[in-house]
Amino acid sequence: MGRKKIASKFELRNELISKARYGEITPQEAEAEARAAGLEPFERQPELPAFDPLRESRWTIVMAIAWIAWRDIGRVRENCPGFRSECIHWIFREWNQPVENGTAFAPRAGWFPETWHEATTARLSILENILKGRDELPPTWQMTVQEAEETLWRALLEEHLVAEAVNADGRPVDIPAREWSYLKLFEEGKRDTLKYDALDPHEPFRDVKLRRDDLMTLWPVKTNVAPEPELSNRAITPDMLAPLAAAGSAGYVPLGVALHWIMTKAGTRSATVNDAGGWNTAVDSLWPLICSGEIELIGLGPGRGLSERIPPQTLSLIRVLPPLAQDNIQFLVLNGPSHINCAVYCGEHHWRDDFNDRLYVSGRPGPLWTHLQVKKADILSRWPKPSPAIKTEAECCRWLIDEMRQSPTVRPKPKAQFWKTARTRFKAIGLRQFERAWDKALDETGAANWAKAGRPARQQSNHRSK
Repeated sequence: MGRKKIASKFELRNELISKARYGEITPQEAEAEARAAGLEPFERQPELPAFDPLRESRWTIVMAIAWIAWRDIGRVRENCPGFRSECIHWIFREWNQPVENGTAFAPRAGWFPETWHEATTARLSILENILKGRDELPPTWQMTVQEAEETLWRALLEEHLVAEAVNADGRPVDIPAREWSYLKLFEEGKRDTLKYDALDPHEPFRDVKLRRDDLMTLWPVKTNVAPEPELSNRAITPDMLAPLAAAGSAGYVPLGVALHWIMTKAGTRSATVNDAGGWNTAVDSLWPLICSGEIELIGLGPGRGLSERIPPQTLSLIRVLPPLAQDNIQFLVLNGPSHINCAVYCGEHHWRDDFNDRLYVSGRPGPLWTHLQVKKADILSRWPKPSPAIKTEAECCRWLIDEMRQSPTVRPKPKAQFWKTARTRFKAIGLRQFERAWDKALDETGAANWAKAGRPARQQSNHRSK
């Protein structure tokens, strides 16, 4: 009885595969029937912790390139040889069926469950183009696959990294740094090969591996990734300025908060996180004071449990990048220029963990200083908090900007109604302040229809007029 049940399940599985192969059912229908019959799914992937890259001490070249480019451990896992060998997916193919005793063929088309191909750098570039076209690149994306390959080669050539491999004699060796001037990747037999020339009959090194810890030290996890999507296009909000807006002037505040405070004129001017002009102006105002020692910059150094003052004379050539700056690839590689990578302040918890401002030095893996801060009193003495009246006007302006952006072409109600609402929302606001906030909001949003006098335009009616 048991054998018959097993045989029937085996036969059902083969029957579903055959129907899909001939195009009689779709992969979705085959999976649904298999599930209803208690069969394992055709399409599958191993579940964690199987093939977890963080548990593997050595990574392949394609895994290393995926990491350098994307800093996404899930994408690295997808390019692990063992993981791919156990992944099954449906592939659509056109094929020829022998007929008439094999003397002729009939064209067929259908779906086949197949194991994933072995990962190669060329396929990684194809995947990159697909993800880019779908707008699905990982938010931790750092550079293109080609740039990542060039970056890896440079690190190997300059002895920042050592690759292990099996040589032509079948012995494990470290590949000498000088070899990387001549070695190139080629795809042969649907796999990556490392050779001096495409026509070489033999591989000088095979099964090339790189130490995971070395890779993650040279190209660390990029933690300055927004906790929320599209954060770079968001307006700088009061919660992003909270450390400076809070009562008192004692203590220290994050460097990025200080720069956003200056950008927004202490929270009274509207600005977005990716406002490059405003950011550069703020840096030009604050950075000379830090480099001269007039404003102290402190940070947490590697292996140190306490913050220390960063010598100001070492900072004059450091470039301060805006939050989420992805357009300057030159700063993201090991030997790129020294720089500070700033973060958007998203609360004390995020700041204390990893979402903070960091100073990177050329040629050194990982940040030299993290949790960069300046004295709160130094900032407030030069860029003081706004008076209550100015603060109220700024809050009203932000509210009006939000309203105008929600309906940029049609003013939903008369201006007098907005004034009435403003008096309720902002108790201390006067008419003159409201008028200034209204004009500023119009300039900020360009909502020209809101400036027109009279009642708001009515929606078109579908009824004919008599």
